[in-house]
Amino acid sequence: MDFKIEFPKEEKDQLKLSNLFLDKQKDYIYKTENPVYMCFDKIRTLNLDKDISNKRFWFMIKQVRDIKKIYTPVKDEDGKYYSWINLPRFQEFLYKIDNDHKNNFFEFKDIDPRIRQKLLIRGIMEESIASSQLEGASTTRKVAKELLRSGRKPRNESEKMILNSYRAMREIEEIYYESNLDIDMIFQLHSVITNELLPATEQGVLRSNKDKVVVATKDGTIFYQCPRIEFVEKELSSFIDFANGKNDEYFIHPIIKAIILHFWLANLHPFTDGNGRLARIVFYWYMVKRGYDFFMYLPVSKMIKSSPFDYSMAYTYARQDDCDLTYFIDYNLSKIELALKNFKKYLQKKSEENVPIKVSSQQKYQFNDRQIQLLQYFFEKGEKSLTTLKTHMSIYQVTKMTATKDLHSLKEEGFLISVKQGRTITYYGTAKIKDIFKN
Repeated sequence: MDFKIEFPKEEKDQLKLSNLFLDKQKDYIYKTENPVYMCFDKIRTLNLDKDISNKRFWFMIKQVRDIKKIYTPVKDEDGKYYSWINLPRFQEFLYKIDNDHKNNFFEFKDIDPRIRQKLLIRGIMEESIASSQLEGASTTRKVAKELLRSGRKPRNESEKMILNSYRAMREIEEIYYESNLDIDMIFQLHSVITNELLPATEQGVLRSNKDKVVVATKDGTIFYQCPRIEFVEKELSSFIDFANGKNDEYFIHPIIKAIILHFWLANLHPFTDGNGRLARIVFYWYMVKRGYDFFMYLPVSKMIKSSPFDYSMAYTYARQDDCDLTYFIDYNLSKIELALKNFKKYLQKKSEENVPIKVSSQQKYQFNDRQIQLLQYFFEKGEKSLTTLKTHMSIYQVTKMTATKDLHSLKEEGFLISVKQGRTITYYGTAKIKDIFKN
């Protein structure tokens, strides 16, 4: 049987030229995908061989990319479908994450399991703060963490935005972690993140065509004009089906799929405000839903906040370069990788800092895990450290009765003193704390 195919001379010549191009330029082609997926603005600055112009090179790159692209159900208002390329380095990175997951790295074998809940709260707090700051919340990380730990009322819109984002993340962790996505869940999460920030008529309510919603920079440069609401309503149904795994034509790694959901919802921009925060929250919902609950420890938005312009441009390149989602996927995977590295460093640091309490002291006083962690906090932070009943309840997710018992028993044993400031009782550590830790 002869499998040889004879092409017309004209096509043979074209094929020969293409093969010659690919052979001569393969190193350059590799550079257009590694370490980042390049757009034309970058490619036109490359120093290429004399016999090919940058525009011609870009044309050939586009042909190569067209062959490799994978289509998604995401489409723009003109009906063009978004696609992406499964680059080898994507596969390598996702394999490493799955391997860590399989080998239970995220069970934190190298760190005291008593601080696991504290790490989770830390991750949710950091994500809520950074995600809100990306959308304009103007407050420091220190003040924002004090707000979330103390349980006090927010003083301004920035603090409301952060508290709302934190509450939405907690709802993902506590309520929606096993739920399928539906329109009511989308509306509820939007209502949570916009509580007291939007009029009640706009909370959990789709915008109308009268709402001229655009994505723009502070100086007024428009990146994106949001689609008509009729298109949004139709596409939200497809978005929900995709999130719930209905009509899947091929396997997409859950992390890639979560990033696509992030892009899709933000791109639809279904509400007058809060779309970016909601899109990032849906990303976390999908990760937890698919068993990657350790993502709740990783504040990816904190990494995005370090390069907000690149984040905006990842959206822009995806929209303007033939609906190529690879730009957005590439950017987000790089931030997930950075979040993982930072988290592992943090774990190592906390493991090294973890000063064990004397066995004799623990047996004598019968400390519980929360009390040990609190005493260690006072031991490490020194005279400036303090806590309150609300803070203890928030950090350890316990009832008022349990938190009161924890603090009162430590006070009775002489490890804490209390000072009443208005209605709030503030607890401070005493010198006795130093005596119960090993040198």
